[in-house]
Amino acid sequence: MAALAALVAAALGLLTLPALAAPVPAGPGTYVPQRIYGGPSQPALAAWGIAYNRVSNELLVGDYLSSQIRRMSLDGRILGDLQNPGNRISGVASALGVDPRDGAIYLAVTGEGRTSADVRKYDKTGRYLYGLDMPTSTTWLTVDSAGYLWVPSAYKGARLTRYRVDDATQRATAVLTLAKAGTGPGQFGSLTGLGTDAANNVYVADVGNKVVHAYSASGAWRFDMGKGLFKGDIRGVAVDPASGQIHVANSAAGTIEVFSPTGSRIRSYASLGTGNGQFVDGARQLTFSASGQMYAADYGGQRVQRFTAAGAFVAAYPSPALPMDRAGIAQARALDVDPVTGDVVVADAW
Repeated sequence: MAALAALVAAALGLLTLPALAAPVPAGPGTYVPQRIYGGPSQPALAAWGIAYNRVSNELLVGDYLSSQIRRMSLDGRILGDLQNPGNRISGVASALGVDPRDGAIYLAVTGEGRTSADVRKYDKTGRYLYGLDMPTSTTWLTVDSAGYLWVPSAYKGARLTRYRVDDATQRATAVLTLAKAGTGPGQFGSLTGLGTDAANNVYVADVGNKVVHAYSASGAWRFDMGKGLFKGDIRGVAVDPASGQIHVANSAAGTIEVFSPTGSRIRSYASLGTGNGQFVDGARQLTFSASGQMYAADYGGQRVQRFTAAGAFVAAYPSPALPMDRAGIAQARALDVDPVTGDVVVADAW
């Protein structure tokens, strides 16, 4: 029975401590769990990737820690999860993109390794179709109105590629590659979030050079935005379908910056904090609904926030909220025992 308890505890990764009672007999050098404190737990919604599906009229929200993609109504109700083989994604659920023609869903999976499915494709209902083994690790992606998949070379390298995806062969073929390493106008340092507009122009955040680059669908550099404005981390990029204005997650400052279709800065909204319209450590991916409402993944705040296109806070989701399991343990990082009371103190990263 003790051996079974040890096996279960090891498999589940539970935090275990020896009790003060008499030890369970074991062989030399063998440690047997005798008491379990707390148990596996996860945040309510570690929102990182987010995309609007105009075909299904749903939000898709990537739960970074739970390795799931949540389907959500526009008013914040949880509708279910995407159908993953084995129930979970073997890796980290990062950015999401949707083909506006048929509602097909693309998910960037980080941490899978070179020979695995760096991108997963689903149909509009969330049914898993197949995985794509990309030439580079994939953290960010987007899909333009023609159905092409845009992928930057994550945090390493200076490359942006536009792919044609073939369902028959289940392969992605590069049709355009921009390799522009450097620090000058239009050149790439380290690329993160990106978005496209109705004309399939692409806007990609360059955290290395602290600007956002604008390129045409054919690969012609148009302009850079935000030079001198961004001081650090830049994340999601989304284009308002009604106005063409470009919204950029200035995550280092906790704000969302708004630019005109020609790259002039118009305004900013949001801030750092835990209140409504605030982000704990900046927004991750951004997306617009068909009605022009902007949804932002608030990873640190474990929620999704909704704004008007003008930047006014509307609501926080999920609704109803998913409560945190306060007795559980998500990521135990440090441990100690009070020498007087025997109380166990654990630092939980979540």
